Amino acid sequence: MDAISPTNRPPALPPSAPPRHGRLANRPAPQAAPAARDEATISRIAHLLNRLRAMPDVRHERIERVQREIATGTYETPARLESAVAALLDELR
Repeated sequence: MDAISPTNRPPALPPSAPPRHGRLANRPAPQAAPAARDEATISRIAHLLNRLRAMPDVRHERIERVQREIATGTYETPARLESAVAALLDELR
């Protein structure tokens, strides 16, 4: 039998493959953990904000003009126009 010396030693096993003896020899090698996955969830508020961004801009000057016309009674709606036309037709008859 040969003695093992620094010049006559068996090749070293890689660190990722420890020797298997006894009960461990029959077990399969442990599997690496599955790769981590990034996940993102979008909240209901984020969906609403996205919809809000897609809406057309508000024309503040038009809103103010309509509010003034309503307050002074000069805002013309289809119903008001119909009423005015009906009143004019009644006068003409």
